[in-house]
Amino acid sequence: MAYTSDESGREEVYVQAFPEPRGKFQISTGGGGFPEWSPDGRELYYVSANGKLMAAELKPGADSVTVSTPRELFAVAAGGLQSYALAADGKRFLVLTSAGGSQPLEVVLNWTALVKKMAAAE
Repeated sequence: MAYTSDESGREEVYVQAFPEPRGKFQISTGGGGFPEWSPDGRELYYVSANGKLMAAELKPGADSVTVSTPRELFAVAAGGLQSYALAADGKRFLVLTSAGGSQPLEVVLNWTALVKKMAAAE
């Protein structure tokens, strides 16, 4: 099982055998959260403290796990929400992003009078 804990003083990603725990292993380096397993269970994805989607390969042993150095995939929105999802085939990600830019907002006051005026003109 993969989970996030702040027992080290900051949020980090860990894995642990389940249902019988056989030790825990830290996956993230420098902070992380929102862990997601790849469909085949060989990789674990997470968001680093600086908003990068990371991937680490895991090779489970009898009582241990060999973890590769996490590698950066791409930037994602960092914050209090999980900002990505892995497709069921494990080949694509769905990433939550902002649309960028802003659209003007128009506020119409006394619009009922405007409607009455237009109706009277017809």
